[in-house]
Amino acid sequence: MMAMRCLMSFSVGGEYSGVITYLVEGAEPKRRGFITSLASAASEVGGLMAVGLAALTTSFFTGPDLDSWGWRIPFFIGAIMAGATLLMRSRMDESPVFEEEDEDDKATNPLVEVLRVEPGAVARGFAISALGSITYYVGIGYAPTFLQNAGKFSESDALWLGTAAAVAVILVTPFAGMAADRFG
Repeated sequence: MMAMRCLMSFSVGGEYSGVITYLVEGAEPKRRGFITSLASAASEVGGLMAVGLAALTTSFFTGPDLDSWGWRIPFFIGAIMAGATLLMRSRMDESPVFEEEDEDDKATNPLVEVLRVEPGAVARGFAISALGSITYYVGIGYAPTFLQNAGKFSESDALWLGTAAAVAVILVTPFAGMAADRFG
């Protein structure tokens, strides 16, 4: 299970970077922050759906039913959604900027080149991404588990609090994108 979670995280991280790049390349320069914030909000919708589905599952199934088979329901629904996303993603065209790029200008090994040419930018990007990810997952993932394990809330109530936190993040994210467009 741990290996599958790692594989899922690497896949999501790789696809997320591609989505952000795709949106930046296709957006008007004065709206790039807002447009890319929609991708962030959409990924947070995925987190909302995950924690919300877990909250629903634990609300409707308890004890032996939840332990024996009920916990599989969110994973089954997630697998269906992943398949639908893969199908949609495979039918998308490349961004106009990518299509205009001359084949001779494309790096043979872009990872090595960016690490050689812009190591500071890569480090800053990693730090910003890590900070955002850590704060998001602490609030949405760890806090409900802590509240339940500390005996402060039932599993269902703790997950509903995580759901409320996810909704708050989704609502705030586009405003942060608009602020980035306005203030840089």
